[in-house]
Amino acid sequence: MSALYALGERVVMRDCEWITRRRADLSDDGGYVLTVEGLSELVSGKSARFLIKLEE
Repeated sequence: MSALYALGERVVMRDCEWITRRRADLSDDGGYVLTVEGLSELVSGKSARFLIKLEE
């Protein structure tokens, strides 16, 4: 886990709230792949991965 993203941290991606549950790995583009689970009503119970450099 990167120092930039802690387990249990809440993040907002694509207008939905997520919680970091698993990991943040370095990606080939120099950013991170963030693995999260949904908190907002629309994404509740869903898992996702976001490439942080693409989301900026």
